[in-house]
Amino acid sequence: MASSYTTSYGIEKIGSGEQAGTWGTTTNHNLDLLDRIAAYTSVALSGTTHTLTVREASPGSGTENLQDGMYRVIKFTGALGANNTVTIAPNTTKAYFIIENATTDSGSSGPYSVILSQGSGANITVQNGKNVIVYCDGAGSGAAVVDALADLQIGTLEVTGAAAIDGGLAVTGNVTATGTVEPAGDTAASDNAAIGYTSAEGLILTGQGSTNDVTIKNDADADVLEIPTGTTNVTVVGDVTAAGTLNVTGDTAAGDGAAMGYTSAEGLILTGQGSTNDVTIKNDADADVLEIPTGTTNVTVVGDVTSAGTLNVTGDTAAGDDAAIGYTSAEGLILTGQGSTNDVTIKNDADADVLEIPTGTTNVTVVGDITTSATLNATGDTAAGDDAAIGYTSTEGLILTGQGSTGDVTVKNDADAAVIQIPTGTTGVDFKGNMFTTTAGTSNFVAGVNAGNTIESGGNYNVCVGDEAGTAITTGDNNVFIGYAAGDAMSTGSGNTHVGSLAGTDQTTASDNTLIGTSAGANITDGPYNTLVGNLVGDDVTSGTYMTMIGYNLAASAADGNNQIVLGQGIGGEADNCFTFGKSGNKMFNNFSSNNSWSQSSDERLKTSVDDNTLGLGFINDLETKTYKWKPSNEIDESLTDHHFEDNKKDTDVLMYGMMAQNVKAAMDTHNHSNFTGWSESKDGSQNLSREMFVIPLIKAVQELSNQVQELTAQVEELKK
Repeated sequence: MASSYTTSYGIEKIGSGEQAGTWGTTTNHNLDLLDRIAAYTSVALSGTTHTLTVREASPGSGTENLQDGMYRVIKFTGALGANNTVTIAPNTTKAYFIIENATTDSGSSGPYSVILSQGSGANITVQNGKNVIVYCDGAGSGAAVVDALADLQIGTLEVTGAAAIDGGLAVTGNVTATGTVEPAGDTAASDNAAIGYTSAEGLILTGQGSTNDVTIKNDADADVLEIPTGTTNVTVVGDVTAAGTLNVTGDTAAGDGAAMGYTSAEGLILTGQGSTNDVTIKNDADADVLEIPTGTTNVTVVGDVTSAGTLNVTGDTAAGDDAAIGYTSAEGLILTGQGSTNDVTIKNDADADVLEIPTGTTNVTVVGDITTSATLNATGDTAAGDDAAIGYTSTEGLILTGQGSTGDVTVKNDADAAVIQIPTGTTGVDFKGNMFTTTAGTSNFVAGVNAGNTIESGGNYNVCVGDEAGTAITTGDNNVFIGYAAGDAMSTGSGNTHVGSLAGTDQTTASDNTLIGTSAGANITDGPYNTLVGNLVGDDVTSGTYMTMIGYNLAASAADGNNQIVLGQGIGGEADNCFTFGKSGNKMFNNFSSNNSWSQSSDERLKTSVDDNTLGLGFINDLETKTYKWKPSNEIDESLTDHHFEDNKKDTDVLMYGMMAQNVKAAMDTHNHSNFTGWSESKDGSQNLSREMFVIPLIKAVQELSNQVQELTAQVEELKK
C-alpha cells in the first residue's frame, strides 16, 4: 500500500504489516507529535481569552489529540476587539515558543495585544505586528512566561535594515549599518566619533580626533556648535542665535566679558558687562528697558514698570522705602511705603481710588463699598461684636457677625426686605433645605420644595413640612401635613392631620381627617371624619366617612364605607356599622345592631316587634356536631378570598370540635328561621357561625324538654296510683 507522511516535515509513517495496529498507531501519533514540535501553525483568536494545550491530557489512554499548543512556532490571527490573554496549559509544562501577533483590529481602540500567560507569575505582551521568543518555566500555579532573549549576548551584529530596540542594547564590538542607526545614544559619521549616555554625566559626544572634540553641524554641513578638546566649561565662540526661543543655562553674551548663568543659590545671573550698568536689558529698538548698576545688592526700578500683560514681581521690600512692591513667604503680597497717610492706594483706570489702606493698619478696613459684577468671596475670620464683618474659618465655615443690632445677622432681598433675621445670642441655626414662613394667610409654616406654595390669603394656621406637602392648599385652615406629598392635593379642606409619605395624597376638599402612616388614606378624595393610623391603612377609601382603622394594610368593605372600625393586620372591614378585628385570614366581626355576645343594652323599652321565640328543640335536634381539621392554604378554593391565606396552615394538625355552617343553614330553612343571626355569609360567599347566638335556641330547647319532663312525671305519678 502507498506510504503516508507527516504534515510538516514529511516523515514516513507506518502503514501495514507487523508494525501496524496499536503499536503502529502509537508510533504514527508520536511521529505527528515530533512533526508538530518542529513545525509552524496558525491559530485564529477571538474574544479576550484562548488556551494553548501543550501536551496530552492522558498520554497512552487512546484518546490523544494533536493540540495547537504542540507547535513551537505559532502565528496568531483573527480580528480582535480587545486584548486577548492566551493561557499555555498545563502550567507544569516547560517549553519554548516563537510567537507572531498577526491579528487585526475589530474594535475602536486598537491595535490590540496578545498576552501570554501560564500561571500567576510574569506575563509577556506581544504587540500587534510583533514577534517574540518566550520560555514557559512550568512552575505550576505560579508559572511565568519570560522573554527568552532578555539576556541575549551577540558577538557581532550586522543590521542591514532599520532596527528598533525596545529595551537596552549593550554592544561589546562595532555596530555597523547600511541604513540609519537610531539608538538612544548616537554617533556621527567618519573619524571614530562616539556618542553615549551615563547617569552621572548625561549625554557624551567624544573622540572625533580633531581640535574641536565635538562639532555639531546642520544639514548644509555648517558648524552650529563647536566644543574644543580639553574644554572644562562650554564657551560659545560666536553668537548664539535661534529662530525660536533660546533657552540656555550658563550662557555668554558677545564682546566685553559679559556672562549669563544660573545658580541654585542665586537664580538667574546677568553679570560682568564692564560698565556702570552691570546688566542692561533692551527692547528691539535698542532702548533700555531695565538697568541694574554694578554693585547693586537689591534691584531698584529707575522708571515705571509697564507691561502689556500681567506684571508679576517677586522679591521683598522693607516698609517705609517710598513706594515698593514685594512678596514674602511669611507675609504674602506686600504693598508698602508710599509716604502718605494712605500707605497703600489702589486706583482704577480713571485714577480713582478703589482701595486705600492707611499706614499702621493691622487689619484691612474697607473705606467704601466693595462691589463686584460676579460673586464676592471673602476669606479671613472676624471676632464677634466688631461692627459688621464677613469671614470664613476652617472650623466654623462662613461667618456673618457683629452688626450691632438685636438681629445680629440679617439677610435681605433686593428690595431691602429682611428674609432671615437671627437675633443676638442665638447659639446656632441649621438650614439644610427650604424652610420659610409664608407671607400669604395667617401663621402658616412650610418647609420643603413646593410645600404649601399655593396658600392664599384665606388659608390660615397650616403646617406643611416635606417636599410637595400641602402644595395645593389655597384657602384651607388648620391643616397639618408632614411627609413627602402628604395632603398634596388638598385645596380647601380644613382640620386635617396627615403624617407620613403620601398620606392623604388624593384628598382635595374633605375635612377633619386624621391620617397617620405611609400612604394612609392615600385615595380619600372628599370623605370626612376618618381616623386611619398605620402604613397602607385605608388606602382603598375614597368617599367613606366615620372610618376608624388602626394597624397595617387594612381595607374597608367598600370605597364609600361608613362607620366601620377595623383593627389588626392585612384584613378588610366586614360591613358598615361593623367592628372587625384580627389578622390576615383570622378575623372576627360584630355588627353594631345585632344581638350577640358583646355587651349591649337589652331594655324592653328600647325594643319593638317583640314576639316569642319558636326556634327550639326541633332546631337543636337537627344540628350536627362534628370533629374536623382545617385545610392547608393551598387546598382552599381560590374563590374564598377571605380564607385563602398563608398562615392558615398553623391549625392543620389540630383536632377541632364544632358545627358546619351549611348544616345550620339547612336547619334554619327547615324551621323557617332564615333570619337567625347565629349564621352569616361573608362577601366572598363563605359561611360563618356566631356560637354565642345558639344560647337562645338552647334555652328554648331546655324549656321544651322541661315541659316534657313535667308531663312525663305527671303520667308516672298517675300510673303509680
